[in-house]
Amino acid sequence: MKYFKISIEEKGINEILHFTTNKGVLGSLKTWSLLPNSQLSSEDTLSFIFQQNSLERKERDKKWLDYVNLSITKLNFEFFNYSQYVHRDSDLYWAIFSFDPEILTHNGVIFTTTNNIYPSCLRGAGLSGFEAVFNESILGKYQKKVIRTANHLPSWTTCQQSEVLYYGPLSLDYLSKIYVCDFESKYSIAAQIRALGIKKTIQIEVCPTMFEGV
Repeated sequence: MKYFKISIEEKGINEILHFTTNKGVLGSLKTWSLLPNSQLSSEDTLSFIFQQNSLERKERDKKWLDYVNLSITKLNFEFFNYSQYVHRDSDLYWAIFSFDPEILTHNGVIFTTTNNIYPSCLRGAGLSGFEAVFNESILGKYQKKVIRTANHLPSWTTCQQSEVLYYGPLSLDYLSKIYVCDFESKYSIAAQIRALGIKKTIQIEVCPTMFEGV
């Protein structure tokens, strides 16, 4: 555990990210946790607001539906852009939950070198699984080799589609902040927090660049 935490610090990893819609934000605040897909459909308080973010993913990734999908430092922008396209005609806005990197050391966490549904994906747990997502090269989509370059920050995974799979509910006790694109979204989430009577101070930061694949 000691060396795991040292590796996280040395790479400058400060946040673990999860994107969702405003409906997902409301559901998470209500249950005070991010729930895996397998629990969302059976959770009474979420049954009326849950929208599957990727129907294709749900069919192809059934064995991993007990896990919450997260990203290290940067979003999986290919999946995020696809999700935006799926909901392009919906009256929704997007938010990003930022969690303390401590959650990487929790029991049951799985690290994937690329998108978990790709045949080339390698999975691992603990320090060795974590270090593998920062290898100098990995096989990604269509078995194409992805190589670390001088443009990669130490805190970036080699493949942007690398995932952190967190088993079971992820408590919002580990939530550091929520990113939004504009002040209207910020005020909306702040109103949800007040309406739910949440006492914990939750930082809501307007940061459009967090939603851009640059």
